[in-house]
Amino acid sequence: MQLIVDDWFVITCLSLSMIAIWFGARSLRQRERNQIAVWTAAWGVGISSLWFHLFRINHIFDRARPLAEDAATLLTYVRTDQSFPSEATAVGFAFATAIWIGNRRAGIALGFLAFLWAFSRVYCGAHYPADVVAGALIGILTSFLMYFIWRILKFAPNSFIRLMQWVHLA
Repeated sequence: MQLIVDDWFVITCLSLSMIAIWFGARSLRQRERNQIAVWTAAWGVGISSLWFHLFRINHIFDRARPLAEDAATLLTYVRTDQSFPSEATAVGFAFATAIWIGNRRAGIALGFLAFLWAFSRVYCGAHYPADVVAGALIGILTSFLMYFIWRILKFAPNSFIRLMQWVHLA
């Protein structure tokens, strides 16, 4: 469980899966769907993080982390910022949801990884259950919002993918 609790393990897995999904497809149509899903995931994760850092939504709710209130065995370092909502869960679910929109099979696998990450955050005492539920909702809603924005503004992801094809990266 300590491996999943670590902030860097899941992020590394998500990043590597982003590369695999970008390049891995059997047909040209599926590859384009995957690439739009990765594009949406990158923006979804970025906007989800922006909610936390620019608008500082976790400072609106002044709630200490469970480890700050109880003495427990630590599986990870002690965090000093606010607990509600969980940014790690928002990032994981934003990524999984955006990939699920373009590739159901990969999205389900990444959704399971995001769920494990959310569960581990509660298990290790970094968050309360309500924190990860709120973070998951923020991530899911942000990814759907980004998907609908990209459907309206199709030129942005399509132009990026065409540029990547021109330099042989897509």
